[in-house]
Amino acid sequence: HKGITINSAQGKNITIVDCYFEYADKGLTKSSTSTLDLLTIETTAFANCSTGLYTVGDACNLDHVYFSTCQTGWQAEDMTATSDFKGYSGSNGAFAIDYEGSSTAHLYVYESRFLSNAQAMRVSGGNKLVVRCSSFSDNETDIQKDYGDLLLDNSVGITPSSGSGTVYGGDNTFYNTTNYSISLNTAGNIYVQGHNQFVYTTEPTHIFYGTLGSSPTLDNNYWSIYDGSTTQTNFYAGMWSVTNGGNPVLYAYNSTNNWNASGACTDAWDGEIVIEGMARDNTSTGTKEITSTKNVFVIYPNPTDKLLHVQCTTPSTNYTIKAIDMTGRIIYLQPATCNSQTQSFDVSHLAAGLYQVMIEQNGIILAKQKVVVRR
Repeated sequence: HKGITINSAQGKNITIVDCYFEYADKGLTKSSTSTLDLLTIETTAFANCSTGLYTVGDACNLDHVYFSTCQTGWQAEDMTATSDFKGYSGSNGAFAIDYEGSSTAHLYVYESRFLSNAQAMRVSGGNKLVVRCSSFSDNETDIQKDYGDLLLDNSVGITPSSGSGTVYGGDNTFYNTTNYSISLNTAGNIYVQGHNQFVYTTEPTHIFYGTLGSSPTLDNNYWSIYDGSTTQTNFYAGMWSVTNGGNPVLYAYNSTNNWNASGACTDAWDGEIVIEGMARDNTSTGTKEITSTKNVFVIYPNPTDKLLHVQCTTPSTNYTIKAIDMTGRIIYLQPATCNSQTQSFDVSHLAAGLYQVMIEQNGIILAKQKVVVRR
């Protein structure tokens, strides 16, 4: 119930790998008395916790970290240096990430997936939030940025703690947000000129809400409301309840739809994780989910409107490839196997919406990924 607390190490690097925290008040805590150079967490899951990960101060690198059905996945307070996040957060009650820090505590989120959270991300402080190659689907609110800059753009970057050089935002997908896609209370700037997609099958409350900084850039993105039969382009003013210098944002911003994919992103991580000795049967399907072969398959592009490609580094005629729609209906893709290096599938006959694409072999799920089909 109490989880684990790190509260004494000073000036050290600590790495936690292949751990599972479940049913804890706080699964893992890095307290304010522990002054680390860096806390790294890899291939680790937090489930059914009040707070999965709680950190105070310094910097964290989270790589393939999974949060599910927690009240808050990662709560970070008084952070003082730049942190990285690559992970999956699903069905969290309050926040997937609730991050607060100084003007030097930037947050870089990349190749991550946020699915069905009350709020995917709240980041506050004078820091910069950079989001790249990530997918937001069916959350009530996707991103809330309080003060500092929001960078969903490929023109302004930061240097993460991992020392990987300057990184940039952009190439994100926002799908079927019910409340706000972007909520802003910021004295900084918002940069969204970065090949982002805002796709809805029903009208959200607001796409943008709050106050933009002095020089916002919102063009070169793709906007679509799709009701199943026609593409709706009437993004009315209420969906853009934002001001810039006291003036309402003009409709010209939301009429821009000249988005072109850059092709620089790999897929957002779908959350499949295997911790040694802890593989579990999926009793609802009678299959066992494994991920040791996850990197064998690359499924792209996402979203797609005509062709879906599956790249197999070890082709086999024993693979079965199928798509499952939101009602649970199974659609076997033709051809149904992955027997060459790259197999292409025509999905133009599928209705627009969200599908789970699965690759199986002898009843074992080798890979699965949510794919948006659009028109």
